Amino acid sequence: MRKNFPLWLALMIFVNFAIFYWSPPDLAQGMGKRVFMLYLHVPFAWNSFLTTVFAALTSCLYLWKKESEWERISRSLIEVGTVSAFLTLMTGSIWGKMTWGTWWVWDARLTTMLILFLILCAYLIVRDVYGNNPEGQRVGSIISIIAALNVPLVHLSVNYWRTLHQGSTIFRQEGPPKIDGDMFMILLACFGIVIYWSFCCIKSRLLKVENE
Repeated sequence: MRKNFPLWLALMIFVNFAIFYWSPPDLAQGMGKRVFMLYLHVPFAWNSFLTTVFAALTSCLYLWKKESEWERISRSLIEVGTVSAFLTLMTGSIWGKMTWGTWWVWDARLTTMLILFLILCAYLIVRDVYGNNPEGQRVGSIISIIAALNVPLVHLSVNYWRTLHQGSTIFRQEGPPKIDGDMFMILLACFGIVIYWSFCCIKSRLLKVENE
């Protein structure tokens, strides 16, 4: 991880420059709100969904083939997904305080995201309690599949329930994304950095387990 830090630093400097100099102004939100909501909150939310779904797929492969390598990959993905879900809730709470005047409301999107985070935490607790016992690996795999089933619920919650959380602006059922092109490109760059961070964490975790 150490040798990757200079690249991380360069990427973050570039993205910060892009946010403050290339991103167009927003009439509804100030720069601080936009940074937290669009360029930090959204990429971590996407990453938590992505890692959770991939963890469920590798868990299915483990349950099918009984090969421990798939379970180790699943656990590494869940660890990254749990951190991403926590950062999603944290940045969302900061944005909520700046926008709604409160750190938390029992909103449909927030509540379903919290449930996802708690399911991921339950996976980690089960795996720590059971260790490398096959029973713990099997139970953990089932929990990761349950977590993945909750991902569509989180995404669609703003469409099917009345909620304070704003509706989908990118993956919309009504049509194309409602976002400025420059803002979308910067958002993709931020998401790419989060993906790179995830890859480094997963790779480091797998190498550590292999050496042990």
